[in-house]
Amino acid sequence: MACDATKIETVIDMIDADIDEGRAVLMPEDLLVSMRQILEEVYVDLDEPIEGDVCI
Repeated sequence: MACDATKIETVIDMIDADIDEGRAVLMPEDLLVSMRQILEEVYVDLDEPIEGDVCI
């Protein structure tokens, strides 16, 4: 299953705006299931050195 980073970023931006404006963030259960599945399928090595610019 390929991820479209642009679509994911758009969804995250919308959620972030809702949180900033104090709106409750409720997501459909199927979206939550998909997000959890992606997190399980993607390995991230938190000890790997970071290369390039990073925005925090």
